[in-house]
Formats: sequence, structure tokens, C-alpha cells
Amino acid sequence: MRNLYSRLFKYRESKKISPLENFLTEGVAHLLDRLSPVKTGEFVRDVLLSGCAGSDELKSNLINSVSVARSLEWATQRPVVSDGPRILDLLLLVDNVPTVIVENKVDSDASDQQLLAYDKWLFERNRSGALIFLTHWTEAPQAFLRLSSEYTIPVRSVCRWNSVYKWLNRVQQNDNSGNDASYLKAELSEFLKERNMGFDEPLAIDFAISQNYYLTADGKLRNAFLDLRSFVQKTVSKGTGFSDFNVHDGGHVIWGWCYPDREGLGPNWFAGWGVLFPGGEFFSDLLSDPPRRELVFCVLGSDKGDLPLWKYPEAQRPSGWLWPNHEQRAPRAIACRPLADFYSDPVGFSQAVKTWLKPRLDETLIVLKEMKTIAVS
Repeated sequence: MRNLYSRLFKYRESKKISPLENFLTEGVAHLLDRLSPVKTGEFVRDVLLSGCAGSDELKSNLINSVSVARSLEWATQRPVVSDGPRILDLLLLVDNVPTVIVENKVDSDASDQQLLAYDKWLFERNRSGALIFLTHWTEAPQAFLRLSSEYTIPVRSVCRWNSVYKWLNRVQQNDNSGNDASYLKAELSEFLKERNMGFDEPLAIDFAISQNYYLTADGKLRNAFLDLRSFVQKTVSKGTGFSDFNVHDGGHVIWGWCYPDREGLGPNWFAGWGVLFPGGEFFSDLLSDPPRRELVFCVLGSDKGDLPLWKYPEAQRPSGWLWPNHEQRAPRAIACRPLADFYSDPVGFSQAVKTWLKPRLDETLIVLKEMKTIAVS
């Protein structure tokens, strides 16, 4: 049985587009709304304030105000006006008073300007509140935790999604209630682990495996994708923005891409190639279930979702491709073949991939050129 959050997280992701941040914000708010004030206070103390800049007294006062609150509400996507229109990812209202703002990042950029706007808005309403930067890969702006900075809210903290994961696992060990909150904790914990955003403490064998990977497999994979990029550059002669080795979807896909003809075609339309591993969600808008074995793929799509492939005539669609329908309206189509097939080919792995990829790339160029007319019709 697939994890609840994995089943809900059906998305259209490209190298620049993923709603993971908003999804996690809604998911954690849905869980936190089910906690008592005391348990919420513990979450604020153990997770949100774990990387805090601010006096112990101020933190203690904040935690106490949460723990004894008559009402708590975790509001998501709250529009506010500070230096202009802004949207708060997550806002904790304690007895209807704005108290904790959480800015959630996974790997998108963060700026002082955005956080300073939130800081100003909260300071005008509750000087005893807290401003939290919850992140996975993205680093907080350098001035965020600096005491002598432009920030006016004294309680500021940087915490990571792995801290949420560890807290979920810890509280589950002492939770035998079997209620909705208990179930959601287990499911969210598993989802974070699936997305490589939750990690247990590394063991000695993990370091040994890591060393072996970087000494051998990493170099082989990078060289293989570099070779593929060179091959694609010759095939897609007008292409720009060639990329060769990118890991997305929590490690479930390695791929490269290019923009076949930014002047003649849509500037955001791309062709991509790579390997899809089992358990991922990268093509969940086209695949009914995640793949159960490794697949080599070719994809055509758009960074901005402005490629209405469902309008492309069925009779003209190249065979062997998974194509979006009018209900899905996914801005991409893919062709796949099991990775194992290429190892059994007598010409060798690399040449077998190139032989399969060449006609797929040719088909991609034909489709994109014809889509230029269809997209504006």
C-alpha cells in the first residue's frame, strides 16, 4: 500500500516547477491543527525554535503562551500587506493573535527582502512572536540570525525538515492512541523519508557505501551523461542550455535537458533524457503508478506549462510515447524503455541508449515545431 501523502502528492514537476513546498505546508498544518496546546508548545520548542537566535526568556515566554492557549489555529497561504502584497506560508494564531510565522523552503531561493517584510508585519502585531525559516536545502539569508541586523523580531530560528522528521518519529514511539493525528504523523514521517527529506542517524556502513559511490559509481554516471549530452548536442544542432547531470525527485531521477530552438519555438520548451528509478513521483501526471524498475526516458515539455500537448492530433503522435489527455493536461509527454534492455544489447550500453534516443529526439523536434502553430491557435 502506498503512503497517504505520496498518493496525494500528484503533481506536474519539471526542473523548475514543483508544488512540494506548498504541499508540505498544507500537510504539516493539517497535522498540527490536531495537536493539543501542550503538544503544540512542545513542537514549537523542539522543532521550530531548535535553531533559535534570541534570549531563553523570550523563547520560554513564547512556548508558555502557546501551551496555555485557549485556541490555536495554523493558517496557510495567508495574504498580508507589508512592503506590498505578500503571502505567509504558515501562520500560528494564538488566541487569534499572530504569533509564529513559518517560511517554508525546500530548494527555492530565499531573500532578506521577503523575510524582512514578514518581520515588519509581525512586529506591528506581536513583538513577542517568532519568525521561523523552515528549510531542506535552501540556506537562510546571512543576516537572518545575526543579532545586529535590520530584523526587529528578536526570536528568529532556522530549522530543517529533518528536524520535523525526527520529532515525528520520536513522538510516535510514545503514542498508542491510534487516532487521526497518530496516523498522520506516521504517514508524514514516511513521506519525508521517501522524498529524502528525513534521515536517521548515519551508520558506519553508510560512510563506507558513500565512499565507494564517490570513488566509482559517481564518476561513471557523470561521464555517461556527459557523453550523452555531447551526442544530443550533435542531434539537436540549434539547441541551447544543455545540461547533463541533474538529480531530482529525491534521487529518483537523473536527467539532462536542452532547449531545442528558443527563437523558433517556445522559449521554455525543452527536450530531456535520463533514468527514472522506482518509487519516484516525477512523471505521476502521466504514469498511473510509479515505475517498479529502472527506465531510460526521453521527455518533451515546458518549464512554464505553456505546451498544450493534449491538443496534438492523435493520428500524428509518435508511437511508443505516453501522451497527456484532455483531463490530465500535463505539459509534457514521455517515451520510456527498461534500463535492463540496454545492457543486454550486443552493441554495448552507451551505444544502445544513443541508438534508441536518436529517433526519440527527432520525433521531439517534429512535435515541437508543429506545436508552435497549435499552441497559438
